[in-house]
Amino acid sequence: MVPTLHYLFTLSVPAFLLAPCIQAQDVIHFMDNAQVVSKVLEVGIDSIVYIPEKLNKKKGKEQHVPKAFIKFIEYENGQRYFVEHSQIFLTDGKLLLALVERYDENHLYYQDVYTRNAKRLAMRKVVAIRYNNNHRVNFMDKINLREGSYLAGSILEINDEEIVFENTENHHRKDKIDLDLVRSIEFKNGFEQEFTAAQPNK
Repeated sequence: MVPTLHYLFTLSVPAFLLAPCIQAQDVIHFMDNAQVVSKVLEVGIDSIVYIPEKLNKKKGKEQHVPKAFIKFIEYENGQRYFVEHSQIFLTDGKLLLALVERYDENHLYYQDVYTRNAKRLAMRKVVAIRYNNNHRVNFMDKINLREGSYLAGSILEINDEEIVFENTENHHRKDKIDLDLVRSIEFKNGFEQEFTAAQPNK
């Protein structure tokens, strides 16, 4: 039996009516790729407050979660709010996104934003911390290269052609790098120096 036009129209109505209900929700995207359909109530400096969809129907309790565990929030109107994460720069050139808890002379304590596991690092491996509010703490001199990577250590000399420094990753060996390759230096004392690219000869 061939379905009539009236029958097909009747089948399509429920899906059409349900679409606005599905879309009219906030969706929280976590760093571990989990997604929670919810109603976001507040976005604070360090955390967000929300009610998951299932609990919202039952007037459930508000949920609090650190912003560090969130990648972005997609609001019901389609707008997206992306979260800035604190960054830990390591002597081997790697970068960690983390919820920084505290540090002392020996260790830095943090939570992994993907697994939420508590971890610690030896301070001798930590070059700098850049918090999500752009506050920065440097534990070594950090040489930012134009290509996007960086070197860490202790600056010994800066002249017109090169930078001489003790390379932390290379067992504090005395190294040199051409000044043309350097974008900026973030010194341990907090001072930052920018370098302009060398102009080609005309």
